[in-house]
Amino acid sequence: MGRKDTDYLHASARTSYLENKMVTESQLMRAAGAGSVQEAYNILSSNSVFKDRKWEDYRTTLEKDLTDTYTLIEDITGNIGLTHVFRYHIDGHNMKVIVKSRQTGEDRSDLYKSGGTVSVSNMEEAIGGKHLDSVNRVLAEAGAEAVKRFAQTGDPQTVDLIIDAAVMKMMKGKALKLGDPLLIEYVMTQIDMINIATALRLMRADADGRMAEKVFSDEGSFSRSEFKKAFSEGYDGIRKLVKKLDYGEAVSKPIENTEDVIFFEIMKENIMSELFYRMRVWAFGTGPVISFLYFKEREIRGCRFVLASKEFNVSVKEIERGLSGIYGS
Repeated sequence: MGRKDTDYLHASARTSYLENKMVTESQLMRAAGAGSVQEAYNILSSNSVFKDRKWEDYRTTLEKDLTDTYTLIEDITGNIGLTHVFRYHIDGHNMKVIVKSRQTGEDRSDLYKSGGTVSVSNMEEAIGGKHLDSVNRVLAEAGAEAVKRFAQTGDPQTVDLIIDAAVMKMMKGKALKLGDPLLIEYVMTQIDMINIATALRLMRADADGRMAEKVFSDEGSFSRSEFKKAFSEGYDGIRKLVKKLDYGEAVSKPIENTEDVIFFEIMKENIMSELFYRMRVWAFGTGPVISFLYFKEREIRGCRFVLASKEFNVSVKEIERGLSGIYGS
């Protein structure tokens, strides 16, 4: 990256301060037990993210807070694109909306998310054939391919598969370009988890091998062919494969439970949390900054989940269950 670890001392101190001001899991659990969405919001409103905001605006409030966080981190880390691996999934989401809107002719602009690395208008131009430096070529090509395939098949899942593969490729490419070993470890772990979760989802849906061949990413620790072979051997095959990972024993345990995905979500969060808790003990380097970004996204996810659940009268038990998956508790 051409920078020394000591270049991030200020960024580490700043993110450590901000992390201490985050909404906690215990606050979210209290909010889960509130009698209404307004009461739940009041429990969380003492935190800076909700300051001077109405509960009805919680969705835009949370989205803006996350976008502002990305901007801040870029500013204090020298605008090297450290946040991009956390934001590419937003670009991917927006590209899916663009592609599906083009094919169906429907106005889906209300589905766009802010906080990505590139504007929606630039992505629209890129998949139309215009070369723009601001749009990652991998994403532009995936968008164009998705438009073509969607027109041929009419299957929206095809769009999702093509764009998701591009997002993972971009994540890995950015981490390797920056040359940050901590960022690379995060990206590889994230892609492995996505592949494992995909395998379990396909097996629960009784999908065949042809679908498996399309959905696994080559960007993680295992090749697509390795995952396809393991998938063909069922749960035992997946367990055998993932045990080769450093955290393989932990990740293989919930695979034995074929009925309840929450056990896998809890295990996944435990592994990711352990990775980031290990990162932030380093006083130097990007570790504390990267871990802050992960925990910030988790905070936003937790707040959105609780408030949306209270708004739609989801039971306390189900909210607590969902929080267990988010926080690994």
